[in-house]
Amino acid sequence: MTLLKDIEQLIIRPSPQGGGVPTANYNGMTLRSSFQPILNLAHRTIPGHEALIRIHDSQGFPISPHELFKQATTIEQIVFLDRLCRALHAASYEQTQVRDKWLFFNLDPRAIHVGHHYGPFFKEMLNKYSIPVEQVVIEVLEHEVEDNDYLAESFEYYRDIGCLIALDDFGAGHSNFNRVWTIKPDVVKIDRSMLVAARNASHIRRSLPRLVDLLHESGALVLLEGVENESEAIIALDSGVDLVQGFYFYRPDPLPVLQSKSEHILSIYEKFNAYSIRQRLGQHGYMQPFILFFQSWIKKVKQSDHAAVMQCSMQLPGAELCFILDEKGFELACGCRKCFQSMHLHPHWNPLNQPTNRACWSYRSYYRKAMENQGTIQVSTPYLSLRTTNFCQTLSCAIYTASNQLVILCLDVKFNGDY
Repeated sequence: MTLLKDIEQLIIRPSPQGGGVPTANYNGMTLRSSFQPILNLAHRTIPGHEALIRIHDSQGFPISPHELFKQATTIEQIVFLDRLCRALHAASYEQTQVRDKWLFFNLDPRAIHVGHHYGPFFKEMLNKYSIPVEQVVIEVLEHEVEDNDYLAESFEYYRDIGCLIALDDFGAGHSNFNRVWTIKPDVVKIDRSMLVAARNASHIRRSLPRLVDLLHESGALVLLEGVENESEAIIALDSGVDLVQGFYFYRPDPLPVLQSKSEHILSIYEKFNAYSIRQRLGQHGYMQPFILFFQSWIKKVKQSDHAAVMQCSMQLPGAELCFILDEKGFELACGCRKCFQSMHLHPHWNPLNQPTNRACWSYRSYYRKAMENQGTIQVSTPYLSLRTTNFCQTLSCAIYTASNQLVILCLDVKFNGDY
């Protein structure tokens, strides 16, 4: 049995007069807690802290948590060490007298899955240190477990007693959408490796906001970990995440930071807004000739039969193909003979270039957006064209022809960024 009363005896509390923070001894090592703030970007507040264990050997040299837990070789030792760390965090947090903020606990799934065999602990610990269960976020070290069902079972007890659940290291190791769908976490923490990838590759950076959107649609708040500099903070804003954590904002500290650096964050917003304006202006400048061409085409279709005014975009560098859809998304017309003759597909794309039935594009976003915003030109996000096999964006607009037929005009434009 590894009960709270046994663990408490190992926690050394500083005297009220001497200051300091609680510590614990384990195999000649000194353990203490440190708390890293989690920042709400929109409100520029600190809604909570992640409790982290800090270890020093008998000579005062730091040791990583991984090295600490490697010394626990049996399940009994793992449960004991895991509970010791949690109790130390709780005792340290209680001493700070922080109120109304989340406290993120990192738990070892090997310990919590079998914890009930070693006597009651967690609820008693929270009660002992006056930590409301509704302000506790359980964060399991997911890389230790490959089985999603096993991990979901590990969370079940904590969800049942009222804790929130966080999934750590999304995008690294075993943490992926299958795990999100199985566990249904309240918070998903995107691993720093994805932030580094987005910083180094423009196509990944463009994809990050859509990844965040998918996580939002799964019902989770999204936290981006490991933000270490200004450019990464701007990527965090651009991605649309709810929460951030990292050295650029706050380092872990034994005394939790309570007030955010609001002015510092506002300055990042100013730089992000300037970046967004530059991006929009650059894109607008590139797209402007295609939009003018598209507007003239719209005017012609409104004035005469749409099939008679199929436009040839050959004289506009970067324009790939014009096509017209009916209101159900089926092609009425596509390109012109010169346009098709100008295409030189690589041989490995030949299987795509076969005689087909009339194509239907109703599943594409450019069709749906055009139908939802009739009369307004829409610009799609970049994608690989199934027809030209080039990376492109599609201009689309749903209008009524001179004969009162609803059609969707489309123009594929070669994407001008990196991919």
